[in-house]
Amino acid sequence: MFRHTFHSYSAMSHFLIAHNMFPQARFLLNFVVSRKGKGSASSVWALVLETKDIVNQ
Repeated sequence: MFRHTFHSYSAMSHFLIAHNMFPQARFLLNFVVSRKGKGSASSVWALVLETKDIVNQ
C-alpha cells in the first residue's frame, strides 16, 4: 500500500504551481501544515525548498 509522505505532497504542490493551479497548491500546503501540527510552518517551508531542487533537476 502506498502512503503519501510530506515529500510527495511537496512535489505535488510544485507540480500544481508549475501548472498555474495556485488555489489547489495552497490547499495542499495548508493540509500539510495542519497534519504536521502547530508551529510546523518553518519545517514545511524547508521541505518545500528541498523538494524544489529535486523537482527542477
